[in-house]
Amino acid sequence: MKITANTVLGYARTRGDRPAPHAPEITGNATEIKTFITGLLDCLFYNEALFVDDRKVVYPRLTQVLWELEHDGSTTVRLDGEEVNMEAIYTDQEQCERFDASYFGSGELVIAADTLLRSKGGDGYDSEHAEFLSQYGGQTLVLSRKDGDGVGPGWWRVEVLRGPGQ
Repeated sequence: MKITANTVLGYARTRGDRPAPHAPEITGNATEIKTFITGLLDCLFYNEALFVDDRKVVYPRLTQVLWELEHDGSTTVRLDGEEVNMEAIYTDQEQCERFDASYFGSGELVIAADTLLRSKGGDGYDSEHAEFLSQYGGQTLVLSRKDGDGVGPGWWRVEVLRGPGQ
């Protein structure tokens, strides 16, 4: 969902390690929300949530949303319950080597979503990649990168999604 700096947002927080809230505590535009958050000096351990029309923003993080609204005037967010949709998926050089795929230039990678998810070293994939790949489980992804298509090294466009046995 595309939002602008004037979109009415909601904000809520819980102290300590309690789960994130499920309804807004205050509402306002991005500047008003940021001003409210800046004034919160009584506790540094918050579990925060940002809302649009009483639906929680699940991606990107609150600070990134507020920064983009302040600097760019608009941003795109994913709300709770919306399907994860990514234009491109990233693989690092180690993954490309493991799956015999090119990190640079054009190429194709055919792989099960759960295999790709498990293959990421270090801290694994970020939450958006992890959620996107998790929703497809063992289904096969056909990923491609063509010269001049605008994605950088290691990035792949999802061309086809195949169910088991297809």
